[in-house]
Amino acid sequence: MTEQAARTQHFLELHHGSAPLLLPNAWDRGSAALLTALGFSAIATTSSGFAATQGRLDGSVTRDEALAHAAAIATSTHLPVSADLENCFADDPAGVAETVRLAAGAGLVLVRPIAVRHLKQPPSLRTGTAALVGRSALVQQEVNGHGGRVRIGGEEWSARSYDETLVIPVGATVDVIQIEGATALVYPRE
Repeated sequence: MTEQAARTQHFLELHHGSAPLLLPNAWDRGSAALLTALGFSAIATTSSGFAATQGRLDGSVTRDEALAHAAAIATSTHLPVSADLENCFADDPAGVAETVRLAAGAGLVLVRPIAVRHLKQPPSLRTGTAALVGRSALVQQEVNGHGGRVRIGGEEWSARSYDETLVIPVGATVDVIQIEGATALVYPRE
C-alpha cells in the first residue's frame, strides 16, 4: 500500500470512530505543522484562508493555485489532508473528475463532499456511456490502477482505479468517475 493510499484509508476510518472527527483548517505550511504538533488526526485546507493570505477574496483562487497550495500543506505533515476545492473548478462531471485526479496527484486524500455531490448532478440529458458517470458500482474483482471488474446496474465492466495508487477490494461500492472506451474509472465511495 502506498503512503497516500494508507493516508486515505486512515482518513476514512477516522470518520467511523467513537469520537467526532475534528478537522481544523490549515491556511499555510506553518499552520499545518502547528495543527499536526497539537495532535489533530487529520487536517483540511481552507479556500478562504488561502485566498486571504494572497490578499484576495474567497473564490478568486484558480484550480492550479489551490492544488499547489494543497500540495504544499500535504507535504508539510504526515496526516491525511482533505481539500476545500470550491466546486472542483468545474461545471461538468468530466471537469470535476479531472480536478479529483489532480488532487490525488497533489497528495490529498480526498475532496470534500460537495465535490462528490457535484459529480452526481447530471446535466439535463446524458446518454450512452456518459450516463454511467456518477453512478455507483460494485467491485466484482479487485480494482487497481491496472484493471479489475465492476458491476454497474446489471452489466459487468472492466475497471481501473481513478487514483492509480488505490487498491479497491471485492465487494466495495465505488463511484464511476469516467468512462474510457469500455473501461470504467472508479473511486471508492465515502
